[in-house]
Amino acid sequence: MTEETLNKAIAIKNQIETIRTRKSKLDGMASLCYGNTSEVRAREFKAQIRDDNRLKEVCVSNKSLKSALDMEIEDADEALERLLTELDQLH
Repeated sequence: MTEETLNKAIAIKNQIETIRTRKSKLDGMASLCYGNTSEVRAREFKAQIRDDNRLKEVCVSNKSLKSALDMEIEDADEALERLLTELDQLH
């Protein structure tokens, strides 16, 4: 393995670790969107949007948040699969 290949492999492994950490956080957040109905209803779900350097906040339903988190988790899974394939091809 050349030094260039080794550096590329290290960079890919760092990206993989970053995505795995993010996915773990997303999974934890998604788990708060379901469960005991009274517990879920007691939680307040908010989304924040930055617009023109101002932070806007809005309350959202647990279903809406869960749907958005599921999409983010799916994107992370696809990125992981792509990076793992790329890493495998380096060997």
